[in-house]
Amino acid sequence: MHTDGTLRPQTVPRDDTHRYAELFASFAEQTGRPPALLNTSFNHEAEPIVCTPRDAVATFAAIPLGALAIGPFLVRKARR
Repeated sequence: MHTDGTLRPQTVPRDDTHRYAELFASFAEQTGRPPALLNTSFNHEAEPIVCTPRDAVATFAAIPLGALAIGPFLVRKARR
């Protein structure tokens, strides 16, 4: 949801060969929940959207995010 309370839902066709349909089906199978996922841009306030791993690490360090999955790595912030 945007800060102004709006959102832009996006739908995926039920075509079994569509890669996002496969993702939703896998999510539903693994969780037992309806197949709904959240896709959000990764950026901080007035900063542009993250485009590189370096951008991702810098943004991760600057915001209150607990973990960052990047490539085969999962980086977690130490608990305070």
